[in-house]
Amino acid sequence: LGAMAERTRFRSYFVYSFFIPALIYPVVLISLSLTMILVLTVYVMPQFQSFYDALEGELPAITQVTLGFSTFLRDYWGLVGLVVVGLVAGLLYWKRTDRGRFLIDTFKLKLPFLGPIFQKLALSELTRSLATLLSGGIPLVPAFELAADAVGNASIRERLTPKIQMVREGKAFYEALEESGVVSEMAVDMVK
Repeated sequence: LGAMAERTRFRSYFVYSFFIPALIYPVVLISLSLTMILVLTVYVMPQFQSFYDALEGELPAITQVTLGFSTFLRDYWGLVGLVVVGLVAGLLYWKRTDRGRFLIDTFKLKLPFLGPIFQKLALSELTRSLATLLSGGIPLVPAFELAADAVGNASIRERLTPKIQMVREGKAFYEALEESGVVSEMAVDMVK
């Protein structure tokens, strides 16, 4: 278990020291791109309105929709801002509820590229806590309970919690881990 904790600790260090800083540049680019799209939509597109009006022809549907959207944003920017702030505040509030945190953590685990990383980070939290508790002389069942509670991902924590009772009833620890589906086969083999 200690070796598994060391391995996952290295992966966790790798993620935090290399992966997270590498995401800063794409986030800045996306933010700047969205800002430019907003400026084009709110300020530049309305200036073409008089040009299009002088054409006396019917504009294509996509142009009409774009100009309508632009006009809406320009005329109701305060309302749009309030709706966006309200949605963000609502999402942050919902994330603090048990159900919201569970659903957001489940969604994070299903993300195409980041999901496995979030899974490994949660496994790292579990194994580090468990290794520390076991090396401190705490019996397996209480150590497993405490380590499962220390996992930050609510979805994984909920899948681990019923397995504590299996270990308490005498089932092998590795079988409980295997049935949870949280731990990889290699990790289960290491525990065997």
